[in-house]
Amino acid sequence: MSFRHSEVRNSRVAFRAGVRDWLVQRISAVLLLAYIIVLAILILKQTSLNYASWQQIFSPTWFKIASLIAILSVCMHAWVGVWTIFTDYVNYSIVRFVLMLISVIALVGYFVWCIQILWGAK
Repeated sequence: MSFRHSEVRNSRVAFRAGVRDWLVQRISAVLLLAYIIVLAILILKQTSLNYASWQQIFSPTWFKIASLIAILSVCMHAWVGVWTIFTDYVNYSIVRFVLMLISVIALVGYFVWCIQILWGAK
């Protein structure tokens, strides 16, 4: 069995992309876990949960940045998952492209919407 040089190069590129996707999934999961723990602690410290207490939790700049990182982590985690599902199970290239495009537009839209919510609300 002999491999051509291009096949070996392509397998290396695929390996690097696979490792990158694996790292994105794991790092985003750890970031989300840390965010959820901090959010749970902040919620448990509240005496009552109403609009004012939620506003108090989300008003510090550090927590807005942490929320933004968590939202970005969700988007990146979702993208890797959606990309994997589409490349594994959607056989037609044009359908896969359209589904991926819709996914990217939705994820970017959700990210922008969350920025607007975090920094737009007073």
